[in-house]
Amino acid sequence: MEINLLQSLIDHSYEYASDLLNDTGEFYPFAAFTDKAGQVHPLEFEVDKNNIPPNSKVLEALAAWCTGEFAKNEITGYALVFEASVTLEEGKAPIDTICMDIATVDQENIPLYYFPYEVKKDGTVDYDDAFAVLRESD
Repeated sequence: MEINLLQSLIDHSYEYASDLLNDTGEFYPFAAFTDKAGQVHPLEFEVDKNNIPPNSKVLEALAAWCTGEFAKNEITGYALVFEASVTLEEGKAPIDTICMDIATVDQENIPLYYFPYEVKKDGTVDYDDAFAVLRESD
C-alpha cells in the first residue's frame, strides 16, 4: 500500500487547524512532518507565555526546522500551516483561510492550499470549499 504523503499532511493539518478554530476561534502557525515510514507528526513552536513572539517569527522558526530536516533527508515531507487573508475578487473584502505550504519527496511543484473559514459572532466556524494556487515558476 503506497502512502500518499501529500494527502496525509493535508488531512492531519486541516483536522488540527479546524480543531483549534472550533475550540478557540483562532489558530497559530504550526507544522506537520512525515517520517520515513510515512507517519505524520505535529510540530509546534514552544513559546514563553509571558513573551509570545509574532506569528511571523514562529513561522520562520518552523520553516527553518522543516526545510533543514527535509534537505538532510531526515523527513519525507512537511506542511507549514498558517492563517492567510486572501482577496479572491478585486474590490471584495479579503477572506480568512487556513493556508498550507507543503513539500514532499514524491511530488514537485505542489500548489499552496487554502481552506476558507469564517468565525461567526456566536463563536461557531463556517468552512467553505478549499482551493489551490499554483506557484509561479522561476
